[in-house]
Amino acid sequence: MKFNIGDRVRLKKGKKAGNERLSGISGVVRCFCDENNQQAGVEFDVDIDGHGLNSSAIHPHRGWFCRVVDLELEPVSFEMAWHCYRDQLGRTYSQREQAAFQAGFEAGRNPQEICHVPSDTQADDAR
Repeated sequence: MKFNIGDRVRLKKGKKAGNERLSGISGVVRCFCDENNQQAGVEFDVDIDGHGLNSSAIHPHRGWFCRVVDLELEPVSFEMAWHCYRDQLGRTYSQREQAAFQAGFEAGRNPQEICHVPSDTQADDAR
């Protein structure tokens, strides 16, 4: 799987990446330490007695280099996806938009796809 800087990740079950403190903790990909992006520098949400990811981490002692194959994307909750979408709108939203977003989210559609729900005004103009 390919990750991007800024992705929220966690270690797959059963993986330790050389640090027992990483079990069940999520973090953010901050960098990659090789040309092939096989090692990701992850800044975890809590102090794991790690390091600063060669100055890529915001908080010292939260960084750890992990093999990309040992990581998985953290599932995004509906509340988080909706919060991000609302922030990007820059305007008030309708109940219809929220319902369409939730239906798309529950159907497993990519949040970027369902973020392009037409506003009520645009839908009325199309009629």
